[in-house]
Amino acid sequence: MPMGDSSFSLADTTLPDATLRLRVTASTDPDVLFAAKTEYARPYTNQRVIGLVAMVVGVFASLTIVLAIVGVPLAILGFWLWRKGIRNLTLVDAAYTQYMAGLTRRPGPSAAPAVPI
Repeated sequence: MPMGDSSFSLADTTLPDATLRLRVTASTDPDVLFAAKTEYARPYTNQRVIGLVAMVVGVFASLTIVLAIVGVPLAILGFWLWRKGIRNLTLVDAAYTQYMAGLTRRPGPSAAPAVPI
């Protein structure tokens, strides 16, 4: 496994995209689905972290008059990336929760798991 993770995306995700990623695994094993969710969420986690770092650097750069020209836009960009990453991670978590709940439900009055344990 590599030391660093270089995956980063400016794209947004949707609930159907995240759900489709879980369906593609063709598995009902919770560990496999959690791993798929974690891998799918990695670019959005990086989005959030890079946004936070850019925001902090922008705020510190804005403390000086000369660097404020660069610091203010960097802080705004960092805030935008941070919020975007949080929104995308929330969608991925919602899709995972919804998909896992769908695996344990059966139509009818029975609440037994759809997959034998």
